[in-house]
Formats: sequence, structure tokens, C-alpha cells
Amino acid sequence: MTDMNGVSAGSNIDDNSSGSRASRKRRSILVSAALVIVLGVAGFVAINSNQSKKSLSGAVVTTVSTYKNVVTVAGGNGQGSLANQFSNPSGLAVDGSGNLYVADKENHRVQKCAVTDGTWTCSTFAGSGQGPDANQFSYPFGVAVDSSGNVYVADSGNNRVQQFASDCTTPCLGVTITDGLNDPRGVAVDGSGNVYVADTYNNRVQKCVPSGITWTCSTFAGGNGLGSALNQLHYPYGVAVDASGNVYVADFGNTRVQKFAPNCTISCSGETIASGFNEAPRGVAVDTLGNVYIADSGNNQMRKCEPPAPKRWTCSTVAGGNGQGSLANQFSNPFGVAVDSSRNVYVADTLNHRVQKWSL
Repeated sequence: MTDMNGVSAGSNIDDNSSGSRASRKRRSILVSAALVIVLGVAGFVAINSNQSKKSLSGAVVTTVSTYKNVVTVAGGNGQGSLANQFSNPSGLAVDGSGNLYVADKENHRVQKCAVTDGTWTCSTFAGSGQGPDANQFSYPFGVAVDSSGNVYVADSGNNRVQQFASDCTTPCLGVTITDGLNDPRGVAVDGSGNVYVADTYNNRVQKCVPSGITWTCSTFAGGNGLGSALNQLHYPYGVAVDASGNVYVADFGNTRVQKFAPNCTISCSGETIASGFNEAPRGVAVDTLGNVYIADSGNNQMRKCEPPAPKRWTCSTVAGGNGQGSLANQFSNPFGVAVDSSRNVYVADTLNHRVQKWSL
């Protein structure tokens, strides 16, 4: 199996592996000025009547998109490091006030985008160039926000997860809650403040529990070697937690999404809610109703899987699915996904260097 850049999934899962990082020069320019981005509402009705490249299994699948309105809320101005640009954005998170956080991977920063009267303003929240310091990142992949507004970043190149205060300003200093990981790609936080980390090349998900100013981390799921058994993971990418504490993992190498119970430990098995993706899944998110959203990167679409009623998950394409491209109703290898309290879906359209908002 190969990923979107033709790299063997047995060795690398994207073009930012440690080997390719060492061989490619990167730019990292910090731009402190914010830029106002005006919404341009597109009149697309995103109906997908085409068959997917690879059909999902383990769920009832429909193909008609239900999300009809799409706007570009950030980026879309070419690849770059200005405040209105991204360079391969990956993870996304939305806080309780509707602010959007974007892991701007190859700019080694996290951007915060706020909306006022329909106008989005983006600026650098954290990241002052590539490096290992407390105010730096090296290819940040995942981002999450807790109920207090603290921001957590899976700093993949530094093999750590950083925590940033909600009122952080540049140069913002992060606190390392766990390190010694192996290229972490995803991070999520539950209602109790516990942090879940997709420790990608260790084929496991770590759970980090706070106690005062210290954190205790242990293996929550996987960690039983690389494999396809229900208690194993193969390059887990995205991770999400629902209101009941169930954890959802985008198990990239096994082309499936796994659900794990809140009390899971290293020996527990997950439930497969959908499988058979094409060079995916990467990002995963869950809304207040328990619906799971999946970045089906290889098919350039976003899937929504509804909880069993009574036995099987029902999955449908809710965004994209109109071929790879840069039109408003298309994606080019989307990585990240987030859902706000109104069930609007935000997508990191990675190779188009933009973030889109899809709504009913």
C-alpha cells in the first residue's frame, strides 16, 4: 500500500518522515500580523453520485452528500507562510467560542482563526520557527482544545505533545506533557482533561492523566505490536473522544476506524466502525450526537458515520467526493477534520492549503 506521495506504507505514511525531512529544506517565517479574510460563500450543492474508489466495509454505506454549503474560512491563497496562507495544514480543533485552531504543519506553527460578523481573522497562536524549544515546533500534526481553552499540539518532529495556555501570545511557551514518542500525529482531550495521543510509529494510543502540574501517561490502546487484530493498531493517525469517553482512532495502516471503550487498557480490543478506506483514514472527529466524521483522504471526501440503530454504523459522504481538485466542492488529500457545537464540519484541505467549513 502506498500513500498519497507514493511512499510505501510499510516505511513512511507521508512525505514528512524523518528521512525526507533531513533531505528537504523548509521555510519557516513567523508573521505576527493578522490578516482579515472575508468569507466567499460558494453556491455548490455537493451531491456525490459517483462510486468511491474503494467501498467501505463494516457499515451500511450511502453516497449522497448532505452538507450543501461550503466556504473557505482560511487559506486558499497558495502555499506560503503569510497570515492568509498555509503550508500543508493538517490537524484542526474548534473551541467552545467557535475559534478555529490549525496545525500549519510545514510552517511549524499553529494558527488561530476567529470569526466576527462573518469575517475570519487568522494569526499565529504558537510557534516561532522550527526547533525543539518551548516556543517552537517541528511539523505539528494534531491539535486539540480542552474545555478551559488550553491547546494541545502533537509536535511530531520533536516526538512530544505540548500544552499551551488559552491566553497564549507569541512568543508563546508550551509545556511538554509527554515526550519520547515516535512521530505522534493526533491528539484529543476528554471532558475530564485527559489527553489521548496517537503515538503513530509505536502503533499505540497513549492516555495522559493530569495531576496538578504533572502528567502520568500509559498505553490506552494498541501497543501489542504492529498488526490488524482488534487489540492492535497500524500507524494510528487521528484520535477523537466522544461525550461518554469512547475513543475513536483512525487506524491508517489497517484502513479502518476503531472505537475503544473509556476503560480500555493495553489488552482491550476495539470495535471496527468502518473499514476499507483508500489510503486513509487520517483525521477523525465526533459530534455531540455521537456521529463520527472521517477524513477519507485517498478518495478526497469526508465521511460521516452514524451510530448503530440497532447493529451497524451507517456511513455517508457529507463533503467532497467529486474528484481531486481545488473547486469549492472538491478536496485534495484532506487530513484534518473538526466539528463545532452546531455540527458544522471543518476540513483541512491539505494540498489545497486551505480550511473549509461545510454546513447543512
